[in-house]
Parts: sequence; structure tokens; C-alpha cells
Amino acid sequence: MRTQLICLRSYLDDTGLAARAGHAASALRRACHHHPYELAPTAGELEDWFSVVSQLVRKVAPTTERSS
Repeated sequence: MRTQLICLRSYLDDTGLAARAGHAASALRRACHHHPYELAPTAGELEDWFSVVSQLVRKVAPTTERSS
């Protein structure tokens, strides 16, 4: 997965979105492996990360899926 996220910068024409997607994936991975001594992510952080994932899905979805 990490390698795919690194390659995403070359695949997309939006390097900013690729960088945000890499950060969101890392943050969500950390959130899923939460330790009791760490603060849980806030609702705002989760919404932001999910928003980036949605943007990425819309960007890489085939054209036929975008119109549905």
C-alpha cells in the first residue's frame, strides 16, 4: 500500500491530492491501530481524511462511473 501511495504522485496529475491521500492513509492507519495512551482523532480530523479519500476516489474512478 505504501508503495502504491508513493507511485500515486506519478499517476495523478494532481500531486497535492496525492500528498494529501498519502497523509490521510497514514493517519487513518494510525487511527485504526489506536493505543490507549494516544489521543483519539477528532471528528474534524476524521471528516477531513474521509474527504480526501472521497476526492481521490472521484479522481481515479473511470469516467463511466463518475456519471452514475
